Amino acid sequence: MLFGNIDILPPHLSLPNNTQEDKITLFLATNNEILALFSLQDRLKMDAKQTLELFKQHNISSSIISGDNAINTQNVAHLLDITESYSKALPEDKMQLLKEKSKQHKILMVGDGANDAPALAYANASMAFASSFDIASQSADIINYMSMGFLRSQTLES
Repeated sequence: MLFGNIDILPPHLSLPNNTQEDKITLFLATNNEILALFSLQDRLKMDAKQTLELFKQHNISSSIISGDNAINTQNVAHLLDITESYSKALPEDKMQLLKEKSKQHKILMVGDGANDAPALAYANASMAFASSFDIASQSADIINYMSMGFLRSQTLES
């Protein structure tokens, strides 16, 4: 069984016509056929735009570095009024970008999954939105857990 984005599909399998470019598409497949596809869409946190506006007021710039497709990444960037976005980024791509940016800036990395763990560990400060079992939470300085509708934060001491 294979599960992931289009990159996990064997080259001989043809892409179904019902994929939506503005969504995150995940596939469940074998080496011989696509068994299912899932179209997901990002939902922004209610205060995301307001938080980024506050950052701007303090001359803190924001970028999006995402493993998602270009259209989905650009849509989220547009909704958040972020002008710099990177899509289809693998964990090593995120690390390379952070290394380049850290030559001139302090870095706060915010992540939500295993693909963000190396960059979270590398950044000057980091925050993960994760379940208590998520690998990202093991790499972050600040962890936000969603539990029974209430947001709890944990700050780790170095």
